[in-house]
Amino acid sequence: MTKTFHMYRFSNLLGQLYGGGVSPVLALQLLGNIFNNFHYKKKVLEIKEDLEAGFTFAESMQ
Repeated sequence: MTKTFHMYRFSNLLGQLYGGGVSPVLALQLLGNIFNNFHYKKKVLEIKEDLEAGFTFAESMQ
């Protein structure tokens, strides 16, 4: 249940930030600052770094 909640929270917040015109890199930085779970925070920041390096969002999620 916790994993489902974190995934819901991640996708919901990311969608709201995108809808508000926030760049993907900044949105992931903000989400990384919000999450308390170490593993989720680490993964979000890794995805952000991959996006900055030129990888796609889908490639970063693998």
